[in-house]
Amino acid sequence: MSDQIDQLKTIVRLRKRDLERCAHEVAAARQAIAAAQAQEEQAARACADALASRAAAMMERLRQPCDPLVQLHCQAVSARAEASQLLRTQAGAALAEARALADRLKREWLRAQARHDAMLQELERAVQSWQRQIGRRAEDEQRPAPVPVMLA
Repeated sequence: MSDQIDQLKTIVRLRKRDLERCAHEVAAARQAIAAAQAQEEQAARACADALASRAAAMMERLRQPCDPLVQLHCQAVSARAEASQLLRTQAGAALAEARALADRLKREWLRAQARHDAMLQELERAVQSWQRQIGRRAEDEQRPAPVPVMLA
């Protein structure tokens, strides 16, 4: 019985280590989400600025349609706006990916918690059973031996 308890203790220690690893991964995923949110917000601001610059350049182009410098400026600003929109899309995708990873890791952590709790309960049941078994043995040793009664 004590071999089984030792094995269960080893399994509980391994489950606890797995649980701690999962908790660490969840914390890292939360930090990754925060970083991705910051990048997405920064990309959104840069995109808004680029789109405003493009709108201003287009207005200038309407005022001076024949000026080649205005046309070049408008093309450059439009290219920057498109690049900014692409970066914003990529940042949004990175944020969605970070959230999906965090959700998966949280589910894994919850499963690890459940496995750890189940093994801990199994260990407690084994220890209680072992203690009851030892108690019964002690009671058997303390009981007086039955005296044979002779019937006359």
